[in-house]
Amino acid sequence: MRKLLSIVAAWVGFAGMGMAQSPSPETTPPAGSLKAAEKLAEVMNLKGQMGGGFEALMPMIKGMADSMMLATEERTALESTFRQWYLEDFDHAKILAETVKLYASTFTEEELIILAEFYTTPAGRKALTVMPELMKRSVVMAAAESKAKQEQLKARLDRLFTEKVSLALEPGAGKRGN
Repeated sequence: MRKLLSIVAAWVGFAGMGMAQSPSPETTPPAGSLKAAEKLAEVMNLKGQMGGGFEALMPMIKGMADSMMLATEERTALESTFRQWYLEDFDHAKILAETVKLYASTFTEEELIILAEFYTTPAGRKALTVMPELMKRSVVMAAAESKAKQEQLKARLDRLFTEKVSLALEPGAGKRGN
């Protein structure tokens, strides 16, 4: 079980590294853009869609459980732990507010208004309805492709680490880049 915890902790840390590198607005966007982004978030039901984003990750968590060959009780416990973490520990309001700022920093006020208008059309409403499932299915496809290509990644990592060890053993290795 200790091995399971260390693998899960490493996975969460690795996933978090990618998320931590997401751009965040350094300056406050114009008030009009913020207001338009808030309206867009409301029209898109971003708060509700955040849960759908978590659900899109569940196939990866299930894949992790498969690769660890967990028993049914352990699999259930792993999935429950991730759900509890997301539901109880995640600051949803903070993420929503930061997402609104990100939209306001990325799009102009006019573009945000156009997007909000689009999402009130039949095509826009359909997009909001089907996109979470499409994202979930694409995550499943990406996870399957990742699993199918694990050996290629392992070979690349083996070469990388072998090269790094060889370089580190060379005389004067600590003096590089100075």
